[in-house]
Amino acid sequence: MIPTSIHAALYANGIRIGKVRNIQFEVSRDTLETTTLDVWDRSFISGLRDTSGSASLFYDPSDEAAASLIDELFTDGSTTSSIEMVFDSVLGKKASATVVITNVSVSASFGAAQVCDIQFRASGKPTENL
Repeated sequence: MIPTSIHAALYANGIRIGKVRNIQFEVSRDTLETTTLDVWDRSFISGLRDTSGSASLFYDPSDEAAASLIDELFTDGSTTSSIEMVFDSVLGKKASATVVITNVSVSASFGAAQVCDIQFRASGKPTENL
């Protein structure tokens, strides 16, 4: 059976955001070259990890968790949030991290639901069970 996102959810600072359209979690790692002189093939080791993600929400101004997350970008000073992305609540597949909100985009089309896209980068090591 192919899993569907029927059980997906997004939590910000421990509070579920009610109207999530989609979530994305991405982890990458730098490569550091270790090639020495007189060697004809490059060699590498793994370097620093970079974790980022995004979420697309149906924007509801009455959803306090979503509004608080959006407002972080407008707060002066350094702020972080705790994000948990649940990809399948039945199987317990999820990822979480302390993040910095890097981008917020709110859009509205006539006759359609308002949408808010959020992007973030993790500060420190994420936890995951994917």
